[in-house]
Amino acid sequence: PLKKCTTCKQAAYCGVECLQAAREVHRRGCAPPLPLHEVFESVDAADQASDWRQVVRFGGRMEEMLEAEKDDACCDILRAFSRAHMLGISGSAKEEHAVEVVRLEGRRIDLLGKTGRFR
Repeated sequence: PLKKCTTCKQAAYCGVECLQAAREVHRRGCAPPLPLHEVFESVDAADQASDWRQVVRFGGRMEEMLEAEKDDACCDILRAFSRAHMLGISGSAKEEHAVEVVRLEGRRIDLLGKTGRFR
């Protein structure tokens, strides 16, 4: 299992050597995680502004967001992250955004089926 930074809980490393190699660069932007309510506000504001990079930045907190919400809100959270990755496809042309869109949309469709909103 990957080891996460004990401060930001976002950066993950395969071991001590990788952590030490990345320490100087990571330390510049490392900060304790925002409280969850601030993450929700930031993701919502960034989604409304179509700032896909800002939404994707909070991808490490998505599972925590989903656990804190009811099914309807979870669909909206998944949609926001999916939309951000769709914008990321055209903004960066990186294949990982397309893979993430498929994964997120699959989860959202399953959830919509479970709640009866998708027929």
